[in-house]
Amino acid sequence: MTDQEDLEAKMRAELEKQSEEAAKKTDDMLSEELDTLKNATAANLESLKPKITDKKTYDKLIDAVKKSRDKNESRAQLEARLKTLSTKAIKVAKEAVKLLKGF
Repeated sequence: MTDQEDLEAKMRAELEKQSEEAAKKTDDMLSEELDTLKNATAANLESLKPKITDKKTYDKLIDAVKKSRDKNESRAQLEARLKTLSTKAIKVAKEAVKLLKGF
């Protein structure tokens, strides 16, 4: 092995070691967060809700958010269908060109 190859191998090994250490630290941090969420009580979760004295206003707000979410999901579904359709249309057009060239 040349000096250059030795250096590259050492650097690669060091990077892999650092990567593994970073991954372990991240896994540990996320594991702690997950444990905290799993152990959350209903009271803890309830405390995250906004403090609203007017229930009607809160219900309207939640309804508006749900409608907006549904509309965004519908848009995403439409976009996905259009992309699929355009891909299929391009394939059909290419096949038509091939067939027409045969005449």
